[in-house]
Amino acid sequence: NRRAGFNTGETDMAGIGYFSDWLQTWFGRGRQNYGAMALDNLVLSEKSTAYDHGTLQLKFNNLRLRYFHGYLETLEDGRNRYITGRGLEYSNRNNLIIGAHEIVIYSGENRQMDIAYFNPIATHLEVELNQRDNRPGGTGGQNSVWQLSTDWIPLKGLRVSGNLLFDEFALDEININGTDTTESVHNYAYQTRIAYSKEILNCMVTSDFQYTFVSTYALRHEQGANNFVSRGLPLGTDIGSDGDKLQIGIRAIIPFRIIINLQVGKK
Repeated sequence: NRRAGFNTGETDMAGIGYFSDWLQTWFGRGRQNYGAMALDNLVLSEKSTAYDHGTLQLKFNNLRLRYFHGYLETLEDGRNRYITGRGLEYSNRNNLIIGAHEIVIYSGENRQMDIAYFNPIATHLEVELNQRDNRPGGTGGQNSVWQLSTDWIPLKGLRVSGNLLFDEFALDEININGTDTTESVHNYAYQTRIAYSKEILNCMVTSDFQYTFVSTYALRHEQGANNFVSRGLPLGTDIGSDGDKLQIGIRAIIPFRIIINLQVGKK
């Protein structure tokens, strides 16, 4: 915490696991990154703070099942915060990956890890609406978002990536009496990246365009402990909620293993 005085420190990444072609299982401290982007996805990204969690990944031909469950933090008022996620991804093993993901944060005063969320193929709605969670008093102790993603190379050198996120999406008509997060629906976020790479004079040059948008109440909840943050920082894209980011960049990998990277943007 004091940094210069080296009063305390923490392990950022450490773990133990088993990795094979069809099975990956791992437990330790680190972060998850769900989506089509390499680092900065909407709901979970490589830029977040680290947390303790376990993961399970299974591959069946062109399909991959991903699951994780972990502990984020305990707030000063005694509320424990946990995170769990699952995803199904399809790859044609050539130029296309399509994924669907669900990420859940749940919390409560002195609340323990919820065994219902240990089921890798259970869904948030099934657990909460059937009151299979370990929080007494009905729904409201957890928050979930759903994400669709795609990563596609339609032509040599051209790559198109994108994520689309839904939060509190309503299929039926409901009455809304205000603008608070407890009464908002159809919250969403999306991001896209278009990149083109070409070898020029023994240098690999990539130019790209990125745009990210997050609506006002996306990734938020009527209970702040269920927001998609950890230790005050977003778990996903660094712009948080109610924002957008436009960015263009160029990167060159030149001989002698030197990388030159330039990015310009607006938040």
